[in-house]
Amino acid sequence: TNAHPHNLSVKLEHTGLDAHLDLLLSTHTFGYPKEDQRLWHAVAEATGLKAERTLFIDDSEAILDAAAQFGIRYCLGVTNPDSGIAEKQYQRHPSLNDYRRLIPSLM
Repeated sequence: TNAHPHNLSVKLEHTGLDAHLDLLLSTHTFGYPKEDQRLWHAVAEATGLKAERTLFIDDSEAILDAAAQFGIRYCLGVTNPDSGIAEKQYQRHPSLNDYRRLIPSLM
């Protein structure tokens, strides 16, 4: 996430995602936003990220493009990151409207 680590903690309290993921990162730790290829290289170096085996989910097509450019094999868009506005449409990436479908125990 591009969110500050404190904001990430708040998000996790509300979503419960941390119990289902191996690793959660804030781009603040690396000093680059997700749109910057230097971030992806730094994350790969720090974590041993295997781009060809990674699923990356985001609500920005530009950020999904950056992940794909780096070599992330599975890039998935979220069509409704804000339930108060119309669903997004993605041109270059598959998408879903509720990430919780991927983790049934969150439903």
